[in-house]
Amino acid sequence: ADDHARWLEAAAEGLARFGYELDLDGIEVEVQDGEASVGEDVIRPDWLLPALDAETLLAWRRSFGLWSEPRNLFATGVARGHRSWRLAIHVPGEARLRFLGGADTPVARVLGPDVLLSHELMHAWRDQTSDWLGWMREGSPTIDERNVRLTMSEGEAQFVMLALDRERRGYPIAGIGEGPAEHLTPRALGGVSRMPVDLSASLGARFFATHWRVGGWDQVREAWGRRPASMEQFLHPETLGVDMPTRVDSPTWPATMPAAERLAETTFGEAEIHLLLLDLGVEASVA
Repeated sequence: ADDHARWLEAAAEGLARFGYELDLDGIEVEVQDGEASVGEDVIRPDWLLPALDAETLLAWRRSFGLWSEPRNLFATGVARGHRSWRLAIHVPGEARLRFLGGADTPVARVLGPDVLLSHELMHAWRDQTSDWLGWMREGSPTIDERNVRLTMSEGEAQFVMLALDRERRGYPIAGIGEGPAEHLTPRALGGVSRMPVDLSASLGARFFATHWRVGGWDQVREAWGRRPASMEQFLHPETLGVDMPTRVDSPTWPATMPAAERLAETTFGEAEIHLLLLDLGVEASVA
C-alpha cells in the first residue's frame, strides 16, 4: 500500500508539471490479488461498444471466416496479456483505480511504476474534468467515430506517459512520434502483448506529439477541438483536414434475391479494416 501511494503521488506530480492537476483524494484505490484475473466489474466492453455494434462487428468478421470475438480498438483484448505492461486500470465514470499487482512487469521495469501509472491517471484526470463516458457515447457514433474518440483518449494518455519517460531520461519530448507509430506501443517498450489497443494508443500519441511540436502543452490540450474526422486521418496524417470522410451507401438490394433485412448501419473505418486484414494473415506493411 505504501508503494502504491508513493507511485500515485509521483505520477500526479509529473502530470501537474505538464498542467494536469489531478485530485488524488477523489480516486478510490483498490489493490487486486496478484493471481486474480481482471473481471467484468473492471473491463466492461459496453462502456464503449454497445451490444448492437459488437454484434455487427462480429457478424462482419464472421463473413470473412473469422469466428473469434471482435478484435477492435475497444476493450476486447485488454484482459489478455495485460500483466505484461499494465500496473493498474482506471474504471471510467466511477473514480476508481484498481492496481493489478506489483511493479515487476516488463514495461514497469523499463519506465518505472510511476511513469507507467501516469497513463491511467490521465484517464482519471479526463474523468474528473469532463463527462468522458457521455462524450464517448454522444450522438450515436459509428464504430469508426468511436474509434476516433478512443484514440484521442488513449493517445493523450500514452503521449503524456512517454513525455514523462523522456523528461526523466533527459531526452527531448519533441522526439516522440518522429518514427513509425508502432514504436510508441507498450509492446515496443518491452511488453509482450500485441493487443488492438496498441494501435489506438500509438496513433493517438503520434497525433498529440505533432501538436506538441507546434506549440507545447497548450497545443496538446487544444488538439481536442481539432480531432480527426476518421481513423483514416490517424493512420495517414497527411489527409488531416484534406481528405474528409465521404458517405457511401449500399446498393439497393436486388429484387431477384431472397428477402433480406438490414440489421445495422455503421461505418467500420480504415482501422477496423486494417485489423481485419492482419487477422486474415496480411502482412502489416500491406494491411
